[in-house]
Amino acid sequence: MRETENTIKEENISSNFLANPHFAFYRISHTGMPVYANLTFLRMLGFTTFDEMIDFYEREESFRENFSAKKY
Repeated sequence: MRETENTIKEENISSNFLANPHFAFYRISHTGMPVYANLTFLRMLGFTTFDEMIDFYEREESFRENFSAKKY
């Protein structure tokens, strides 16, 4: 029971941290494809949705280069 409560608390802390509008987060796959971006990150880049960013990612090679896993 105690273990479950701790897990729930940790998940809530993580969710709140990622949802915080003051921090921009993104995640890429091993191939460099974006798999997650919070709203703050999307807004910083001028997008309103994750799908909009992915569409741009697929069209613009220079944008894809910025997400390259090799680069980091």
